[in-house]
Amino acid sequence: MPEDFHKERIENLFSAVHKGFLGLCGEAANCMAFCVLSSIARDTVALLFTAKWLSTRPVSMVFVTMEDFDADIGKWLSSDFYVRRFRRRFFEILVQVYLEKLVSAFRVLNSTSFEPPMLQKFGRFTEETFNKKELSQVLSGTFRETVYRDKAEFMEYANKFEIGFNCDTFFSGLIRIREGGEIDGLITAVQGFVPNGKELIQAVASVLTGKKYH
Repeated sequence: MPEDFHKERIENLFSAVHKGFLGLCGEAANCMAFCVLSSIARDTVALLFTAKWLSTRPVSMVFVTMEDFDADIGKWLSSDFYVRRFRRRFFEILVQVYLEKLVSAFRVLNSTSFEPPMLQKFGRFTEETFNKKELSQVLSGTFRETVYRDKAEFMEYANKFEIGFNCDTFFSGLIRIREGGEIDGLITAVQGFVPNGKELIQAVASVLTGKKYH
């Protein structure tokens, strides 16, 4: 029947528009997550793995500022689904930037060909980085302590918003890499959170140990 044919076409069109709208809302949540972190990066992300990383709490500052945005974001995004998506995407970007910032700082000790794709989107930071001697001192001194401090701050946010990220495996893996351990557990920890996870973890391991990973 012609009526049935037109009804089916209208239903299909409605379904396509609905899917497109959902996709657009999801992309808006993703873009918002990047924009929020980008807007505070120079006072937070820029400090990671610099001298101020040791004396300040840049990860804590990120999450505190993010929670200041949270009430407004709940108004801007139309449903809890997209609010949760925003929070998770924000967390994913920060995990990736945290690792890329580590690679950028420690490649002074051990070179790598890896170029950090997410970090490049934030532009150039002016915060002074460690020199080679200072990095060696950090690794033999406060590296473990400061990484575990960051772990507590990542974990608090992940637990509060049920992100589903294994902070224990992730941060313990960073320490084990530095002490000559395997990288497989850390690669597993970032699956589903960092798109180029294996390559990035291999770069982290290379700059921390001087070994080449393939």
